[in-house]
Amino acid sequence: MGWTAYDASVTPWSTSNARSRLLAWSIIGIVGWLGAIAIGAALWSAEPRSAGFDWELIVDAGRRVTAGLSPYDPDLLAGQAHLVAVDLFYSYPPPVAQAAAFVAGVPTLASLLALDGLAVIGAALVAAILARARPDLRGLDVVLPTVAVLPLLFPVTVALIFGNVDVLYPLVYGTLLLSAVGAGSGRVTTVAGGIALAVAAMAKIHPGGIALWLLVRGSRERRNRMEPRSWVVLLVALAAGLVILVTSLLVGGGGPWQDYLRVIGVAADADVVVRANIGPAAQVALAAGLDADAARGLYFVTLSAALGVTIAAAWRIADTMLSLAIGATASLILLPITWFHYPSALIPFAVAAIIRSAGGARPSRVIVLVFLAGLVASLTIVLPVAVWIAVGLVIAAVAESRPAAQPTPSGLPVATA
Repeated sequence: MGWTAYDASVTPWSTSNARSRLLAWSIIGIVGWLGAIAIGAALWSAEPRSAGFDWELIVDAGRRVTAGLSPYDPDLLAGQAHLVAVDLFYSYPPPVAQAAAFVAGVPTLASLLALDGLAVIGAALVAAILARARPDLRGLDVVLPTVAVLPLLFPVTVALIFGNVDVLYPLVYGTLLLSAVGAGSGRVTTVAGGIALAVAAMAKIHPGGIALWLLVRGSRERRNRMEPRSWVVLLVALAAGLVILVTSLLVGGGGPWQDYLRVIGVAADADVVVRANIGPAAQVALAAGLDADAARGLYFVTLSAALGVTIAAAWRIADTMLSLAIGATASLILLPITWFHYPSALIPFAVAAIIRSAGGARPSRVIVLVFLAGLVASLTIVLPVAVWIAVGLVIAAVAESRPAAQPTPSGLPVATA
């Protein structure tokens, strides 16, 4: 397999000064990770503890499952709690707590570090598979910079320290990207993409918006007499989701799911107009001084717009990577709450844009756009909503990376029999 419209003369990875580049990235990575570890350790040791609380909510729910109880807080089930979006409570579907029951007896810090390790290894693996698409490129030239910059991106650092499960979004959305463009081993990435979508949608709901993209994209592929790869990924996702649902019912019965519906009903009345909620409806309401009821009305407008954008991108945009990047972004705002660490889902697209930029006429512009996106993401500690600027820059980089002559819709290598 090779890159379409590949031109080695414009590659940003010449062999000269390779050792200097690797040394520089190693230093950046060491400094960044030492800083992130120091911050995490300080927050973990603080009184009250300020690290790992999102993960501990899930582990505690798993402990309740192990004890034969409902994973949900009794006050929530009784409808006695008035919530705002930043309140801490377990509201994931039952399979998340049932899975967390397997680590209920493990110290929280150990399981948190395991979650973070999986996130970093997953992001590195996606980067390595993308790098294999370029015959002139060593995997280390992509994997090392990717891992080095992760702790410098504020949304990623927060997710790592707090234990948000969406710290796995670079792995999840990266796997979906690999499956969409056929990178790596076609069948393996197709199955992996479907499973990743099923697990993410079952845990966080909103990634399920990618199913709509796959449905429409498969129709486009069929119209163009191409292999409907997207439909295969979607079928795998549906099958995997059914397996998860049936397993959950066999393990816990229907009671946890009934409790989940009650909790969702209570959570639906939560005040979502908070600074940390970067969803468009909440931010408009915040800027205009509107209340939660007005924000819920605006939410249905943004939901309709996000679904419309997903359909339009899947059907009208020829470039698969750009189309999916837009669909992935739209999936982040399908619920009333969008936390500012969700956009870490776009990291694999930034990596892929740089890798394939050698097929375009202006690779330096792609690198600059990605650099600016990373810089903005690093500064979102001051203004979380600014992370959407970083998202826009990544999408612009993906668009800019398209080769001038593109014989396939993806611009990435596709598996051949």
